[in-house]
Amino acid sequence: MNFGTVTPDLNEQIAVKTITPIQKAKLNPKSLRLAINAQCYDCIYDKSEQGTWRQQVEACPSANCPLYCHRPKSNSLSEAA
Repeated sequence: MNFGTVTPDLNEQIAVKTITPIQKAKLNPKSLRLAINAQCYDCIYDKSEQGTWRQQVEACPSANCPLYCHRPKSNSLSEAA
């Protein structure tokens, strides 16, 4: 077989899979952080709204939620400066 003539499809070369926080929590059920992320993601994230799931969760207005002070924050470079 002549391997010089074989050109794999670009989709086969780049396997990009987005995993949700809910799926991550199911993969590691003992992680408290992943469980909190999954709950917040499930509660407030809306794909049709602007921003990433972390940005939407960070802007959560539910101060009465028991997880409010533990909710995930976005990884912004402006916060680090």
